[in-house]
Amino acid sequence: MNPSLDEIQDAINSCAKRVLVTSKSLPCWGIPGTETYYDFIASDKEIVKSILRLTGSVEGIKNQVDSYMAAFNRYDFLWKADLQHAYEAFMKTDPSLEAFEAELKKYMAIETEVNAIPGVHNIGALSLETLPLKTSLKSEAGSWKAQFAQNLHKQCSEDLKAFDTYIRDTTVKLNRKIEDLEDVRGIMNVLKEVREKESEIDNLIGPIEEMYALLLRYEVRVPKEETTMVSDLRYGWKKLRKLSTDVTDNLTRLQVGFKRELIKEVRAFVSDAQVYRRDWEQQGPMVPGLDPMEAVDRLRKFQQTFEVKKRKWENYASGEELFGLPITLYPELEQTEKEIQMLDRLYNLYVSVITTIKGYGDYFWVDVVEKIDEMGDTVNGYQNQCKKLPKALRDWPAYVDCRKTIDDFLEMLPLFQALASKAMRDRHWAEVQKITGHDLNLAEDVFKLQHLLDCNILQYQEDVEDLTGAAVKEEQIEVKLGALEQDWAQINLVFADYKTRGPVILKGADTAELIEKLEDSQMTLGSMATNRYSAPFREEVQGWIIKLSTVSEIIEQWLMVQNMWMYMEAVFSGGDIVKQLPQEAKRFQNIDKNFMKIVTSAVETQNVCATCYGNELMKSMLPHLLEQLELCQKSLSAYLETKRAEFPRFYFVSDPTLLEILSLGSDPPSVVPHFQSGLFDSLTNVTFDKADKAKMTEMFSQQSECVEFERAVEARGNIEVWLQRLVDSMQDTVKQIIKRAVRNVGEMSLEDFLFSHPAQIALLGIQFQWTAETQAALTNAKTDKTIMSKNMK
Repeated sequence: MNPSLDEIQDAINSCAKRVLVTSKSLPCWGIPGTETYYDFIASDKEIVKSILRLTGSVEGIKNQVDSYMAAFNRYDFLWKADLQHAYEAFMKTDPSLEAFEAELKKYMAIETEVNAIPGVHNIGALSLETLPLKTSLKSEAGSWKAQFAQNLHKQCSEDLKAFDTYIRDTTVKLNRKIEDLEDVRGIMNVLKEVREKESEIDNLIGPIEEMYALLLRYEVRVPKEETTMVSDLRYGWKKLRKLSTDVTDNLTRLQVGFKRELIKEVRAFVSDAQVYRRDWEQQGPMVPGLDPMEAVDRLRKFQQTFEVKKRKWENYASGEELFGLPITLYPELEQTEKEIQMLDRLYNLYVSVITTIKGYGDYFWVDVVEKIDEMGDTVNGYQNQCKKLPKALRDWPAYVDCRKTIDDFLEMLPLFQALASKAMRDRHWAEVQKITGHDLNLAEDVFKLQHLLDCNILQYQEDVEDLTGAAVKEEQIEVKLGALEQDWAQINLVFADYKTRGPVILKGADTAELIEKLEDSQMTLGSMATNRYSAPFREEVQGWIIKLSTVSEIIEQWLMVQNMWMYMEAVFSGGDIVKQLPQEAKRFQNIDKNFMKIVTSAVETQNVCATCYGNELMKSMLPHLLEQLELCQKSLSAYLETKRAEFPRFYFVSDPTLLEILSLGSDPPSVVPHFQSGLFDSLTNVTFDKADKAKMTEMFSQQSECVEFERAVEARGNIEVWLQRLVDSMQDTVKQIIKRAVRNVGEMSLEDFLFSHPAQIALLGIQFQWTAETQAALTNAKTDKTIMSKNMK
């Protein structure tokens, strides 16, 4: 609604307000106490009531307006619903003519209802103009009616045009001049069709007339020419019926002449069929010994001529049937037709096989790999077709040639697949050329499958299979060699810190893994070297065997040198041995310097093979270092022998421990932890004097029992001297304690004696006392016969 009720109310209120405001400008004369008419009007009760009624005038008719507007809501589907969607839903129900009429009737009724709505509707002081709304509703209803009428019109228009076309075409056929038997047969078929059509003519014309009547009844626009065609439908059919009757009468008059001519032509055709059969047997594709391709050409020629004979045969047979004559048989043509059909199957297959396989020959070799499966499926299909051919054809040259071509190609497919393997190298293709005796250009844009077919590769099947199998095995070796090379390119030496020297020694666990890896790789290479398929890589395999053998030897020498270096480094790091073996110490300094050079170079290189193979520094220096270290070892062994001769307890100590002990000779407290390394059985520790660290005052057993030396032992001079002094003092101390124990055991109580002497001395004292008492008892037993009973009490 435009304008809205609120806007109308606002306009009324605004007018009333302006009238009141205007009265303020009018002066009021003759009325005391009143300056303008506004004061006069504002005090008038009737005027105030009128203004109040105006401000609420529209509100009073609002419900009536809403009620009137709501009456149009029943048409809201015209603009709210989706016309196309509703139409598609209607068409899915496969609507009948009555359903279409119901829809058209509904929208026609809406148009009528809308037209009946008054153009102006008054409610109180308001006048509502409905003409724009009526126009929109009629337009929407018309759109819906047009949508539903459109399909109906299209359907009936197609039916109308189809029937009109049938009338016209049939009329033309019936008006055709009858000149030969073929024309007679054609006219007879048309007449038969017209007779069959007559029984259903009302079912054809009636619906068309009803649909057009429906469209006109609901005022749907229909072209004038269609209306004319509808009105002429039945008239046109009557004309066609009359024409068919006239043609039937004319055909009856001409029948006698055509029948006589037919009999004459049939007799001539019988002779022609016999001649054609003899020509087929003498010049056809079934002549024995004929080349298959020539047989194909002959078959195609005879197929063309037989088609002509076949049409005549069918025409004469239909003519005889038309005139009620006995049907003439042509056994020669029947036999020839069967043979043509049979040979056509064979030669079609033969040509397809030859053409397809020849087409495969044009494939570039690089494309063969992707198409091998496709080729196999196609040729297998040909093989299945070949098996289904009649047994009578299996002795024919074309069948034999076709079957052989198929079988040979299927046998060659595995060879092609093997030759297309990625394992094939140029050397293998050279061998293929040598086997087949054909030169092949292996360029990707030149080499085709046909070149292999020309090599008659099936003749050399076993050799090619051996070659391709060898190529696969060689590829496996090549892959293993590549993996081996890649592995060793990534394997590095791992170093560990040694004392304060930094990372200068090979890490034990990683080096053990490295040695194990070396052994595995050497075993792999050894098996490759004995494998007959490794011939193309023999030099590379031998090279790796030499390389890893060299690496293994270098690592082995390195570990020997490293172990001896660590052993010597501990020896010559102490001052005592260096002083006693100055020449060997100097030699070790040179060894240490050269060993550090090797280690530094290896740390920079890291890679095992690069460090150990082809490295002249490693190759020359490691044997030299090993030789020098062995000289040092001999000198140390001689040195140790002299020390053992001076202090025999050194014989119970291993060389490394002894060297460490000797290196600590100037620091006696550092030697104490080695007492249990073989020097002493029970002595584990000693106490050094606090004032003089070179004096030992007490000794301890394994049970931490402390015994004070009789005299302090000085740990000065060579280690073997003061160790011997320690042994002598230990023996002397034990001797003196035993002497005192012999005297004390008889003087002290048993408990005091036990806790005032070392355990071993206490045991010895008890044994002394037991021996003395036993001796006394034996002596008393000689003089006193009752001594045993007394002791028992």
